[in-house]
Amino acid sequence: MITIELKRLNDSFHLEAVNEIGNTVHIDAAPDIGGTNQGMRPMQMLLAVLGGCSTIDVISILKKQKQDVKDIKITVSGERDQEAVPSLYKHVHILFKLYGTLDEDKVRKAVSLSVEKYCSVARILEKTAKMMRDLTHMMMVQMSARMLIPAEELERRTHDTDYWFDYREALKIGAIDRVMTRAEAMKYGILSS
Repeated sequence: MITIELKRLNDSFHLEAVNEIGNTVHIDAAPDIGGTNQGMRPMQMLLAVLGGCSTIDVISILKKQKQDVKDIKITVSGERDQEAVPSLYKHVHILFKLYGTLDEDKVRKAVSLSVEKYCSVARILEKTAKMMRDLTHMMMVQMSARMLIPAEELERRTHDTDYWFDYREALKIGAIDRVMTRAEAMKYGILSS
């Protein structure tokens, strides 16, 4: 059994959660109800643990496949149902950015396995949100910090896979640096004439 103890650190909502071996996290409420911003809010923590759980899965899977993961960065965002009490997440988006010498198919498979099968937090969240189905189609994988992909290849990937990959959106949020022109792609041997 897992046991977490919480103790109050001020006369308001600032809490410290401690696990069996002494690791801690701080939790607080929003300032509009008297919190002091000295820790994450509980619903922020939920997104953080979803990201942490799926990241651990992805790294573990890719290590077993002898993939050279130099770095991984995850951005998790969620939209709550403001009309309901309690206000549960109705949409969650995870952006995985992986860096290193990686096989793209193995990365996509690792992300899918994590979110759809192994991540316990994702399994809990899918019970209250249609998140998982949306999430699968909203994943983007960045293969390197300086990824250059010809527009024709991006269009092909968009139509050939079940993964959402709108390169205009990817450029806007920084998931890719830029899209090559056809001439550049031919110069570097990525496209042939």
